[in-house]
Amino acid sequence: NIRSNVGALGYRDEDRTLLVLPLNHAYGLVHQCLCHLAIGATIVLSEAPLVAPALCRMIANCRITNVATVPPVLKILVEGSKRTAVRMPGLRLVTVGAAPATTALLCEAKTWLPGAQIVVTYGLTECGPRVATCWPDDMPAHRPSNVGGPRHNWEVGFGGAGGCGGASVGSCRGL
Repeated sequence: NIRSNVGALGYRDEDRTLLVLPLNHAYGLVHQCLCHLAIGATIVLSEAPLVAPALCRMIANCRITNVATVPPVLKILVEGSKRTAVRMPGLRLVTVGAAPATTALLCEAKTWLPGAQIVVTYGLTECGPRVATCWPDDMPAHRPSNVGGPRHNWEVGFGGAGGCGGASVGSCRGL
């Protein structure tokens, strides 16, 4: 899961990620913390409280290159960018997951965070925090119910007897 995330999202050893999600949250732990530790990147722990202007200043001052968010945190980041003159030139990647993000919020994020790719990710806690990704080029067609395609080395299936049985997610090819 870690290796697949690093490769799929293009994490780099020179990245500096801001950890705004709790470590007991699978999205924060695996997708952000463990992925960056595995490649020797820098993790910056956010200061509390998480308010819009402070978040933007922290991203700028700590030279953050990427941040993983959930929709409410993405909204705080967008609001901070709207309300302050703080520029975040190093921010290149903002992922949003754990809950559906509205098309309006994603469009605002693209407008107010122009140097960053906004990427929708989705996963199942039991299987991994990111098993599907919707990239910026797919955003015009984004629907909150569409979470993108599965990772390159994963297979996602639905079924069971009579079409009832739920989803299955598994690694089906080598990394």
